[in-house]
Amino acid sequence: MGLVAYRLVFKGPIHMGTGREGDLADLNTLPRSDTLAAAIISLWRHVVSNASDRDITHLAEQPPFVISSAFPTLQVLGKWQPLIFVPVGIFDSLGSLPAGLRKTLKKVRFADPGSIGALLRGSFPDKWSIIGEALVGAELNGDLWSYQYRLRLQVDRLGDRPMEGRLYEFGGLHLGSEVRLTVLLDFIDDSCRPDVDAALRLLGDQGIGGDRTAGYGGFEIEKIDENFDPNLGAGARLSLSLLHPSPDEVDHGLLDVPAQYLITPRGGWTTPPSGAGFRRKPVNMLVEGSVVRDLSRPRYGDSPVVLNTSDGFGLSHPVFRPGGAVTIPINPPQGMR
Repeated sequence: MGLVAYRLVFKGPIHMGTGREGDLADLNTLPRSDTLAAAIISLWRHVVSNASDRDITHLAEQPPFVISSAFPTLQVLGKWQPLIFVPVGIFDSLGSLPAGLRKTLKKVRFADPGSIGALLRGSFPDKWSIIGEALVGAELNGDLWSYQYRLRLQVDRLGDRPMEGRLYEFGGLHLGSEVRLTVLLDFIDDSCRPDVDAALRLLGDQGIGGDRTAGYGGFEIEKIDENFDPNLGAGARLSLSLLHPSPDEVDHGLLDVPAQYLITPRGGWTTPPSGAGFRRKPVNMLVEGSVVRDLSRPRYGDSPVVLNTSDGFGLSHPVFRPGGAVTIPINPPQGMR
């Protein structure tokens, strides 16, 4: 089975916090792969009624699927066009560019496959527009999304009353009316797809991210496309997920030439059923858009342990960080070959 694309239409704003303590206005742009994978796994018991604790632990350690981070999809000339993550450093590999354009390109994270193909060949598409964080191979106007913030009053949960003078900003991302989000799923075990589909639909009903009870983060699956293939060549792999390379992959040269990547720490909180929330150990991961060497393997990445039963938090099972990635073949960018 090839990559399966799920186009999601969100019913309200999205709040994806970075996990920075005390700052609810600090947002990730879109849902990321580790959060999505963990959310699906957390709902497994609701779609597989006979799943045991041992089954869930094994599922978290070795998921039978990998999922991409969400990326925008918008209508271009009457058709829905996915805007995938641009390869890290691709604009640096181009020739001389006007200083103003090079500065503008620093914020670009997404592009349509046609534009990425042109960039891999060392040139710009014939027609193009920059809309927010995206390079689109067409002349378009508008915004992908906007951020809106509102002041809220902190509440004393014990007394169920507002705390005078304790105001904070709460942020949300509002997608444009003609913008959808897409996630890609690569099924390691094809038999799990009905359960993953059911969990993803349930996640849409419950919502993802913060403030779900206020209508944030809810979505519906608008369309499913089988065998997603942007046809960007071969010779390297482009990660569309956060990627945690396994030690074996590193030993075999995953990060050798033509690799080009950036690293981000991923932390956050976890809350066991029997205790208060506490921070997970940060894990360094390769960001979306990282280019890695093609090791001729079907999949890349692993799920490291971020909290163990021996850490003194009363856990009955280890906590894993999903680090397996959806990757696609691409030609190595000019200057990285």
